[in-house]
Amino acid sequence: MTEFYKGMIQTWRERQEEREEWQWQRAAKEKAKRERREELELRELARLNREKEERTEDRARAQCAKDAGLEAARKGKYPRCTQWY
Repeated sequence: MTEFYKGMIQTWRERQEEREEWQWQRAAKEKAKRERREELELRELARLNREKEERTEDRARAQCAKDAGLEAARKGKYPRCTQWY
């Protein structure tokens, strides 16, 4: 094999190694990006669930106050205001 071909093979191997390193780095960056996106999605879902639970609790509290007000009115007591200012 001539020096020319040996040089070409050596250059090809070096470029192949560089390409593999670049692909590995790109895969690592994409994995990190995907993990960050999934983490943000999980945080958003958790926030939405908390808000939904809070709304449910508020509705239950308002319904309870409304029922207590009806019970108080039935007993002749003055109903309490349930609105928040």
